[in-house]
Amino acid sequence: MDRRTLIKKGRELTGAAAAMLVLNQAANANALADYAWSNRPVILYAPNRDDPGLQAQREVLLAHKQALAERDIVLIEVVDQEVETILGRSVPLSAADLRRQHGIGKSSSCIVLVGKDTGVKIRHFGQLTPEELFLAIDAMPMRQREMQRRDNP
Repeated sequence: MDRRTLIKKGRELTGAAAAMLVLNQAANANALADYAWSNRPVILYAPNRDDPGLQAQREVLLAHKQALAERDIVLIEVVDQEVETILGRSVPLSAADLRRQHGIGKSSSCIVLVGKDTGVKIRHFGQLTPEELFLAIDAMPMRQREMQRRDNP
């Protein structure tokens, strides 16, 4: 093969590899895409099931099920390599994809609030009170419109 043909083949391969990379990134870019525009995922990350912070955060949030439902919250736990939907609609999720997307290591405990637009709204290491969570959500423009529609049908 002459030099020109090699360069052309190299460009074709590079273009194909780039296209595959873009498609792969798009597929993995948002592990929570199934919740877009319908739910606000709240994800509890913990290194193991015995993590006292995980248990306490779950209990304090689940004590407010009605308020969670009013805000279309789906409560998800990511522990080690397992994903479990605790409250709300369940979709297949990968712990590795979620951890990668949110930059949370396997040994970290964290709570992440994702908006209906699939953007991260809160990333909090430590406990988050239901009041703090609800205030943050209720201040969002989309939530403001939801409350207006509910109050003025």
